[in-house]
Amino acid sequence: MKIAATAQVSAILLLLAVNCLAATPYHDFLLKDGRSFRGRIVDYDQHSDIVSIERADKRLVKTSPTVFDEADQVHIKEWHMVRCFKSESLFKVSAARHSFKGTRKAQSAGQLGLSSIYVHLTRYSIILGNRSSIKLRNISVEYRIYYSFKKYKGVKSGKAYVAGIEPRSKKELETIEIITRGFLGNKTDVDGIWIRITLPLSNGREVMREYCLPDNLSKHRNWAVSDVTVGIQELEACDEKLIHLHGRSHACVIRMCGDHA
Repeated sequence: MKIAATAQVSAILLLLAVNCLAATPYHDFLLKDGRSFRGRIVDYDQHSDIVSIERADKRLVKTSPTVFDEADQVHIKEWHMVRCFKSESLFKVSAARHSFKGTRKAQSAGQLGLSSIYVHLTRYSIILGNRSSIKLRNISVEYRIYYSFKKYKGVKSGKAYVAGIEPRSKKELETIEIITRGFLGNKTDVDGIWIRITLPLSNGREVMREYCLPDNLSKHRNWAVSDVTVGIQELEACDEKLIHLHGRSHACVIRMCGDHA
């Protein structure tokens, strides 16, 4: 029984390895002496600067990238960069939620000037950890923060650009804030954050990673193409208006600004 189970596990691992290899497309490699062959990269060792290529005839070739023309040298380097970027162990994406108290400026009807009011806020830290031995460059980060007010669903979006993350280092980004409880006592629940990280390639294509907190968020919400504002978040605009919370009017006119006191 134990031998059969071990054999089954080995077969599964072999199948996964074959599937990963099959996912790497064939490429026409051009040598500096004018010869060419068709194959696909299966490994690259940055320390020894040796690339392993499986030819179309299944022969394995191990050589230095410098034997190829400049375009293929870029192809090899990018293959290695994409492998590092897509690896959860070499490029770790995570997020942490932070709840705290802050202030906003408001003006009530019949009052002159702005006064500070206390609100409860939530934001996220996005942590990009580069555990690989190469620098990752020109990373674009987009995120959606999903929240609920009573039966209504809202979303706030944001984005950031990271010029580079050095080897074995990390970058930490802060998102915009969600007001979870305001001076009117209305409570907003933050449901989670969905992050998309994009790495550009030289041929105009892009490679993307996704991360959700909680990890099942994408099963319940769709990636939003635009913001949906509900509840107390409606007060973030810096212009005077009567508060209408989905049909429920409050007898005060305020001016709410998004700056921190």
